[in-house]
Amino acid sequence: MPATQSYLYGYTFTGTPGDTITIDTQIGQSGGTFILSDTRDGNDADDQTNIDDHISLSRGNFGGDYDYVVRGLTSDGGVIVQASGGVGAMYVYSDVLYTGGETLTSDTSTPYTFCFGPGSAIATPSGPVAVETLVPGDRVQTAEGQEVPVLWVGRQTLRQRFSDVGLVRLCKGALGNGLPLRDLMVTSDHALLIDGLLVQAGALVNGDSIVAVPRSQLPQTLTVYHVETPDHEVILAEGAPCETFIDAAGRRAFDNYAEYAALVGPDRIVPEHPATRIASARLLPQDLRDRLGIAEEDAVLSA
Repeated sequence: MPATQSYLYGYTFTGTPGDTITIDTQIGQSGGTFILSDTRDGNDADDQTNIDDHISLSRGNFGGDYDYVVRGLTSDGGVIVQASGGVGAMYVYSDVLYTGGETLTSDTSTPYTFCFGPGSAIATPSGPVAVETLVPGDRVQTAEGQEVPVLWVGRQTLRQRFSDVGLVRLCKGALGNGLPLRDLMVTSDHALLIDGLLVQAGALVNGDSIVAVPRSQLPQTLTVYHVETPDHEVILAEGAPCETFIDAAGRRAFDNYAEYAALVGPDRIVPEHPATRIASARLLPQDLRDRLGIAEEDAVLSA
């Protein structure tokens, strides 16, 4: 079956997808939820709904089956679609009730997001704390034992049917020496410092102690978090050395980008950590692959 997602409300809006948009008028105030279904058009052979995919849209008791195209995602977890096969008017569908005049950031590139899953314990001078409880000004501990301040904690809501972000679970002890201390879930492009290399989690999947999390096993929505510090650091998550935010993905994809702009100011370039970055299993040193039981082939993270 193609991917299907329902939304409670529909709106017209002003602005351009990929930038800030302003909610205008609610549409279809009665008649049931809006149901969007992936049609698996000629350019889309899978069941995952992505930007520029064609979808059908039906409406509760009124039925209907209309050709729309996904044009973006909104910071409230909603979706922007364009009618008439991608040449007509655009609308926002969301589970949030708006009265009009609210502004939202939107994303048209579905960039990778390098993030921690909720509950991940981050080392601080006073002990481990859950990533989602950190606030700007808190201090976290680096793998080298230094203390650095938190500039911002970005959060992004992922929708099961409208996200390209893959998630990886590292089971307790999967990296050796008892690390991580508990199961740790990160996005597939989030790197860990191993043997002096920044290795993205997707390259570590071995199908046993380090696994790609199937989207079908995730809730309809999941919020992930990333910690930004003044420099690109390696901090401890469940005791494992993990990178802080690096601005390759862009902060505008996060739900609380406006908070960043108010706290820090215009987007800044983060100095990159000097360690070599490894994005593919085939680029890992053989001894590391052998030690962690990793095959040369890259894992599929979209199941």
